[in-house]
Amino acid sequence: MAARCDISIGAVFKIIRNVIHAKCRRKRPVHRLYPAVIEKRRTRAWRMYRRLCNERYKNYATTDEAWF
Repeated sequence: MAARCDISIGAVFKIIRNVIHAKCRRKRPVHRLYPAVIEKRRTRAWRMYRRLCNERYKNYATTDEAWF
């Protein structure tokens, strides 16, 4: 928003706080997927898909189901 209006980020926060009387929340940083992790997920997901196809999922227990 600051870039679109060609003003500083601090000015945008000040306007939101003082003029509009609204609260600003910062987005929390979340995990970032690196290329290596993306590739691992792709290969492992395919292996799991092949393992569960043709109704074999009925005989498959995941770790979260094993507790119940």
